[in-house]
Amino acid sequence: MVITIATPADTAIIAHTYDELFAYEADTQAWTNWNPHIYPTYETAEQAVSLQDMYVVRTAGIITGSFRINQEQPAEYAQQPWKYPALPQHVLVLHTLCIRPMYSGQGIAHRILDFACRYGRSHGCITFRIDTYAGNMPAAHLYEQYGFRLVSIAPLLLHGSIQENQRFYEYKL
Repeated sequence: MVITIATPADTAIIAHTYDELFAYEADTQAWTNWNPHIYPTYETAEQAVSLQDMYVVRTAGIITGSFRINQEQPAEYAQQPWKYPALPQHVLVLHTLCIRPMYSGQGIAHRILDFACRYGRSHGCITFRIDTYAGNMPAAHLYEQYGFRLVSIAPLLLHGSIQENQRFYEYKL
């Protein structure tokens, strides 16, 4: 398993992994509250790749997951009772974590969190913040098992149009 920064050539594959997740959730149970016409989309991946904060996980050369890490905190983060106050430049944020359904349960998300923690520490961050849809119990379980602390459950307007309750998590780096 190798994690690298995504390149423009990866964009279509990243977007396809979103489509695979949407199809899987339509056939089984939806854990995310994502909307295929709003978020995440091809444009979501394209923009993140252009900003150079999209990463891909390759397993045997195949993209098995993707995620963004940066220091962009949604506006709702300002209202959360964070345990570790920090200047924006000292906060690492994970966005749009997506594991291809056929590779779920293989430890990819855990490896992503390990990578993000190393990245955050090497970039002077003191805290790592994540939010996830309140109904996304697999993600909640992953974050809590990893050692993230649940800060609150509060409303968030995802991409300006998807109203949802989010679980806000924090991890001391």
